[in-house]
Amino acid sequence: MKRTFTKLSRRLNKNSQGGFSLAELVVVVAIFIMITSAILIRQNTFSSDISLTNLAYQIGLSIRQAQVYGLSVRGTQIDSSNTSFNAAYGINFNAANKTTYIFYGDLDTDGLYVAENDKAISNNILAKGDTIQNACIVGSKEPLTCFTGYSGVGGNLAQQISGGLDSIDITFKRPNPDAIINGTSLTNGPTSGATRAYISVQSANKTKIKCINIYATGQISVIDPVQTDYWGVICQ
Repeated sequence: MKRTFTKLSRRLNKNSQGGFSLAELVVVVAIFIMITSAILIRQNTFSSDISLTNLAYQIGLSIRQAQVYGLSVRGTQIDSSNTSFNAAYGINFNAANKTTYIFYGDLDTDGLYVAENDKAISNNILAKGDTIQNACIVGSKEPLTCFTGYSGVGGNLAQQISGGLDSIDITFKRPNPDAIINGTSLTNGPTSGATRAYISVQSANKTKIKCINIYATGQISVIDPVQTDYWGVICQ
């Protein structure tokens, strides 16, 4: 009986001193790394989505601010001694710089931003690598003209044209709350009378796109694109 108890005690002590083998540790570490990587990837994607959505609404709010300024009797300082109370207010998007947009006072009320003639109020810089992916204006019969140099009819980008838009201006002038939407091409000249414009913004990792729709009626909305293909992004 004593001998049996001694053997059992030795066996228990031997088992209690056992640990993980090297193979088991490798498996556990590998699983831990996989779970951590998955969490980090999802976190980065989530953060990118939030950043892009915030950017889209930031641009939308800037356009709304231009509308509010345009409807109010707000002075635009021309220089240290002169202030204009007749200026329109607008936002300028430029194809040459897709990481900024300009909020400005349109002193000559021509619906176009010209640095020599107008007053830049703020130069808004897009943060965290997000960019303006494209910008388009839509005419009364739904032709599209965009930064990328593509044009189309009926909401479809159908053909490449020589020289797309170089800039898009969205301005507001009292007492009308409607948006004045103009496009400018150094090749083909200015385009006026657009019924809608849209700005598509892209996340830093180029996986997500949001659209800001601006209608001539003054309506502004943030939506997801309805189409993304070889020709570009369609925002409706």
